[in-house]
Amino acid sequence: MRTLNDAWRWYQAVAEGMKRLTHIAKFWGEFPWEQSDEWVARVKQNNVLRHVEAVQMSTEAKVVSDEHDDLAVLVLFSVFEAVVRDRLRSQLEPEISQLKHPSLVRAGEEVEERIAHGSFGKLLQAFKLNERVSVPHRCSPLRGESRAAPRPPSCASRRETSRASRRAGKRCTPDRLYTQLDRLTTHSHLPRNT
Repeated sequence: MRTLNDAWRWYQAVAEGMKRLTHIAKFWGEFPWEQSDEWVARVKQNNVLRHVEAVQMSTEAKVVSDEHDDLAVLVLFSVFEAVVRDRLRSQLEPEISQLKHPSLVRAGEEVEERIAHGSFGKLLQAFKLNERVSVPHRCSPLRGESRAAPRPPSCASRRETSRASRRAGKRCTPDRLYTQLDRLTTHSHLPRNT
C-alpha cells in the first residue's frame, strides 16, 4: 500500500468480505448437502470449504471484524507517515545533492537518515509552527481508544481544535482517521511533491 486510497480500499474490501462471510455462515448449515447437485458436490470436494462449519465461519469472521478497525488505524497512519516521509525526501534530495562542503554533505546525509528512520514527530516539528496544523494524536492499537490527550486530527482553526478536544472521548475510527489524514496530505501546509 503506497497511498491512503490504497489503504482505504483495503479496509473497505476486508470489511465487506467479513460481512459477506458472516451472511454466508448464517445459511451454511441450511444448504442442501444431501442433494446430488453439481454445485454441492464441488463444495464437498473443495479442501478449503468441505470441513468448515457455520459456527467456525461466523466466529472467524467476528475475530477479524472485531480487530479490523484497530488494525486499519495503524495501517492508515503508517501509510500517512510513509507518504509524508517520501514527500520530504523528494523535496530535499535536489537541495542536498547540491551541497559541496564536506560538513554540509555530512549534515545532508544525517537529514536524509532522519527522514528515513527518525522520529516522525520530530520530522513534523517544522510544520507545527503553523498553528493550523494538528497532527493526528496517538490512536491506541488496542480497541481504537486514544491515549493521553486524545483528539482526532484536525487541520482547521483553533475553534476546530477545541471542537476536536470535546470529541476526545470518541473512538478513533478508520473512516474519521482516513478523512483527516487525507485532508492533511492534500493541504498545502504539508510537504508536497513538485
